[in-house]
Amino acid sequence: MTSFSSGILITLVWLFTSSSSWFLILASSYINVYLCLKEMDQFWKILMAERSSLEKYRFATEEELTEKCDDVCAVCLSKMSHRVRVTPCRHFFHGDCLRRCIQLNATLPALCPMC
Repeated sequence: MTSFSSGILITLVWLFTSSSSWFLILASSYINVYLCLKEMDQFWKILMAERSSLEKYRFATEEELTEKCDDVCAVCLSKMSHRVRVTPCRHFFHGDCLRRCIQLNATLPALCPMC
């Protein structure tokens, strides 16, 4: 959103100022747009790596959720309702909670937070 807003402001400056402000426009474009997009690319790669590590765990079926209807997530202690992931050892977690646990233990292989 920051890059988009900066792009709009740079366009407005370009439209309503004289041609002597080209240096200002180029400098602000580099700082506000290019550097932000470059930083966003770094975070995008991290997010995709986290997502790929989470895809190893399948989603729980409706039958499994009804069997464990009174169960809570061991990480956040909230009720299991939707987007529940199942580990190979059959522990249930919210997808976001499991992702955070995997992220915290990035140096270890992806294991179950309970085990």
